[in-house]
Amino acid sequence: MIWNLLIGGLAGWSLANYMNSEGNETKKSASTSEKALEMLVNEIRNDAQWAMDICTTNEERDFVYAQVKESLQKLKITLQEKADEIIADLKIQATAPMYDEDNVEVRVKKFKEKMDSLTKTLESMKKSL
Repeated sequence: MIWNLLIGGLAGWSLANYMNSEGNETKKSASTSEKALEMLVNEIRNDAQWAMDICTTNEERDFVYAQVKESLQKLKITLQEKADEIIADLKIQATAPMYDEDNVEVRVKKFKEKMDSLTKTLESMKKSL
């Protein structure tokens, strides 16, 4: 049946669109994580209920159950991947050197000394020509 294909991808498609949406940042920042998760769960529930409403056999219902379970498992994997990315970024930031004002001044001074030395070398080379 054609609607099987529709039901099969509906919950997954909803999740993918929700996770990858590039909507209004103000709207996103205004909603809390809990509200966002609640909205996602409600969307999955509504799509699943719509699919269940058109089911006529237990096999079709079992198919819908399986699709909901698969979609939620994909969401779990996606959330784990995002968590891993965030942790990796935080670890990189933690190992990156932190430049305080004194350290920056030292680095600028060393850079200036290198540039002065280079300038003197170039001037002496110019004189020797």
